[in-house]
Amino acid sequence: MNTCCTANSRAVVRWLALWILCVGGATAWAAAGASTFDLPAGPAGPALSALAQQSGLQVIFRTEVGEVPVSGLRGNYTVRGALDKLLAGTPLVAKVDETTGIIVVTQSDDWGDRLVQLPPYLVGAGSEIWRYARVGGYEVLSSCTDEITQRVIEQIHRLREALALIAPPDLLFQSELPVRYVIHTDNSPAALPEELKARLQQWEDDRQTTAAGADRDAGPRNIGILRNYGFWEQDGQAMYFILNEARFHTSRLSFRADYLHELLVRRVPRLPAWYTEGMRELFRTMTLDPYGAAIFTIDNRHQRRLPGGVATFGPLVWPSRKTVGADEAETWIPLAQLLSPGESGPDHLPAALWRAQAALLVRWALDGDDDRREALWRLAREAAQAPVSAERFQDCFGQKMEKVDAALQRYQQRAVRRGFELRPRAFSDSPTYVLKRASELEVAWVKGEVDRLKIGYLQRHYPRLTGRYVEQARRTLQHAYEGGARDPRLYGLMGLCEVDARDDTAARPWLEQAVAGGETRPRVYFELARICFHAVRANNPRPSPAEVEPIWTLLESAAGQRPPLVKVYELMAEMAQSAEQVSPRQLDRLAEGVRLFPHHVALLETVARLHVRADRVAEAQAIMWLGLTMNPDPASQRRLARLQAELMLI
Repeated sequence: MNTCCTANSRAVVRWLALWILCVGGATAWAAAGASTFDLPAGPAGPALSALAQQSGLQVIFRTEVGEVPVSGLRGNYTVRGALDKLLAGTPLVAKVDETTGIIVVTQSDDWGDRLVQLPPYLVGAGSEIWRYARVGGYEVLSSCTDEITQRVIEQIHRLREALALIAPPDLLFQSELPVRYVIHTDNSPAALPEELKARLQQWEDDRQTTAAGADRDAGPRNIGILRNYGFWEQDGQAMYFILNEARFHTSRLSFRADYLHELLVRRVPRLPAWYTEGMRELFRTMTLDPYGAAIFTIDNRHQRRLPGGVATFGPLVWPSRKTVGADEAETWIPLAQLLSPGESGPDHLPAALWRAQAALLVRWALDGDDDRREALWRLAREAAQAPVSAERFQDCFGQKMEKVDAALQRYQQRAVRRGFELRPRAFSDSPTYVLKRASELEVAWVKGEVDRLKIGYLQRHYPRLTGRYVEQARRTLQHAYEGGARDPRLYGLMGLCEVDARDDTAARPWLEQAVAGGETRPRVYFELARICFHAVRANNPRPSPAEVEPIWTLLESAAGQRPPLVKVYELMAEMAQSAEQVSPRQLDRLAEGVRLFPHHVALLETVARLHVRADRVAEAQAIMWLGLTMNPDPASQRRLARLQAELMLI
């Protein structure tokens, strides 16, 4: 889920789109004869990009597919012959649309899950020279040259400028923490040790041998490095990517579609599905570009003269008779049903059509004037906390829902034929910052965070390799501490590293030092509160108010920081359940949690019970109404209806 990577400026290869598009001419596949190809060895992405340029055809592939190693080739081949030779011995296959000439490269089903992508395990990185900059809401740690690092920072700044054109900051994931970027030159010692590869291979061989009915002749796994990856944390994010410095002189960065989608779906309170899925569908045809020019060069002497970020939209992709059937293609979902949290959405309506109409609504608003865009964003904000009514919709757009519905049907004909572009009225100045050699503490802040977040990735996908990455994260953080660094952020990272390694005993003193030093990171406060509460409960199943109060204070500190964490309110609810009495202040804080997380039915149930227990029946009824309106799925409806009857709140 990385945000950034390089791309060739002539073909404008979007490495970090959810689907990477190597755009060439729309030459029919059947007309493509023999050509001279020179395709590089290494990750498949550059080779497929080169094939698209040299053949004039479009090649589409996912980011992880672009990381599969290929041997490259040089010589005269047909396109089919070049693909067959290039992909031979890999888990990749090429499928061709004979009508459009578009080539889609995917992982073969025959290979199953044998494509293994691991985060870099840095060998000998202690001697590497790092450069550091803090720029607005992000930190950059780079092993590239100053010139390349400055270009990366400039382009990240411009991409954020473009992103603001389609979604204001308050509709995206927000955190107290800066976004951390670790940028490695491709000459970096980032590597996966052969010993680690061998260990993984042995474990997989053992698993296949012992698994009942396993295919023992499946062959070796294809193991590679995640060259570009985004690591999400409950309260923050960090990005890692390897950069080809030579190519980046004439290249630009982009944002991946899945990264943009994560920014939307991680927002609290949760945005409505019609908005997030509509945006996701738009991402298929949308590009955020750091510079508003097809061909560009960067002159560091005149940074402020550079054009800024723009958002470009291609024609909207609409379901056809061929893809969804004649009946569905000719169906139109009324806007009231599209926006309803009830019997709507892809679970109840044709999924492709539902997503296309959601995208059409979002696109129609973005393609309008400032008032229409603001109306869309206001509606999305309000729909995160209550269902969209006809009155609420008219209040936002100044028009009745039926009138906008008719306008959307007219707009659909134009949207599928043409694109449009959004530019800011005035491009912002280039960011001001100091790029300097990184201190050991700054390396720990940024690289230590990325190393720590790799632990979660390994625990989910390759748990038996986790130990090596835990050691790497500890080594990065401990190096700064042993060098004399004393900082609450460092203490917090060291404590969270031990939590992630599942050693609460080792984590507690570090977390306590971080809190005492004034660290502002919600997960630090939550994890310390969790550890303290479980320690108290081990000695006393019903802790006294004096024992609970300092733990509650930690949780209130976490609740006052961004982003809100549902775990904070869940622990508050657990503590309140075990208390003999809950204060009005505590009940108000719990009600705040329900408003922020109305889709968490278990939290809602507990908080409603606590309000009834405290004779706050009206508040309990309001909580139940919110739960029933925001959770229309049948299972939640039955569960909440039973609770209503039990608490006599009907």
